[in-house]
Amino acid sequence: ARDIAADKDAAAIAAGTAGVLAVDLAKLRITGGYQDGGDYTHVALRNNRVLAADNNGRLIHVDIRDPRQPRLLSTLELGAPITALSWSGARAYLLLGNDTLQIVEVSDAAKLRTLAKQHLDSAALALTGDGGHIFVAGGEQGLLVLNANDGRVIGRYRTTGPALDVAVQQGLAFVAPGDKGRLILDVTDSTAPAWIGSL
Repeated sequence: ARDIAADKDAAAIAAGTAGVLAVDLAKLRITGGYQDGGDYTHVALRNNRVLAADNNGRLIHVDIRDPRQPRLLSTLELGAPITALSWSGARAYLLLGNDTLQIVEVSDAAKLRTLAKQHLDSAALALTGDGGHIFVAGGEQGLLVLNANDGRVIGRYRTTGPALDVAVQQGLAFVAPGDKGRLILDVTDSTAPAWIGSL
């Protein structure tokens, strides 16, 4: 498996050339999936709908309400492989291998639509969406806070080592720098993330 996402009692697995697998978490078994020959590397799941990306730079939107007969809803060609994927509300946020952030509207199941693209100064490694902001583990750039509408950088926090991963919950950002430990940052003011402590 390349990636996994869970939502309520279901999970989806990006299983490479085996496609996208659907999992019943209550019964802990694979119940079906979608396969079209793509090599799937990243996946996100919300309300029995899956966003999955393959290593050819293609994003698909699949309905797995009946996992034995998954239904392809729409596709979007991105032009570069995806290195990270996050789904928040009506939008998906993607990091591409050409150092680009892409914001995709997913509310219309029949059509995935690009809302904005933003070039990043260096390779970013992970991201998560939270309300009106995108939080990016920007490697040597540290933590970046971006506007969720157009991808502009509106805040940042310089970490002592390269920022490798990020999670956000209730106004707190948990950042994994490359040196050691985990940083806890207050991001209630998105323009000025502030250090609280370390784990």
